[in-house]
Amino acid sequence: MPHFFALIALVMSFLAPVLGPGTGSANEIDPLATVIASKQDIPARTGDLDEILDSGVLRVLVEYSRTRFFVDGGRLRGFEYELVTQFAEKLRETHKDAKGLRVVLIPMPFDEILPALANGWGDIAAAGLTITADRSARIDFSRPYITGVREAVVAGKNAAPL
Repeated sequence: MPHFFALIALVMSFLAPVLGPGTGSANEIDPLATVIASKQDIPARTGDLDEILDSGVLRVLVEYSRTRFFVDGGRLRGFEYELVTQFAEKLRETHKDAKGLRVVLIPMPFDEILPALANGWGDIAAAGLTITADRSARIDFSRPYITGVREAVVAGKNAAPL
């Protein structure tokens, strides 16, 4: 089976009251800004796109890394951050109910992302995930944004045999 990287879609949110509308102060968070939270800050809930739009918050599970998602000089950066930002902008443009959609990034170790998604801690996972038969049986994937990827396993001299 070919390997693909993908964003995963599904689950629900609740942060809108925490990130309420702005007052114009220079020190406040932009109401549409992408912010970082921990899963302990957000109650677990599941749902679909309509429920995400009703909540006004898209919760995204990400892996903190040097390229996919990181903070540089106080600014959020990385490949997954850029993809999620563009995805949210497209939702705002194409869905009238998404005009005020906020993005909340929830960083966690890679091996916790899929269980957290399945347990309702996020709406999507953005972590360069490879689509496998096992994963597809448990969660829904979007169309891949990269195809034909070949993966290589690199091990150190003290690594267990493959």
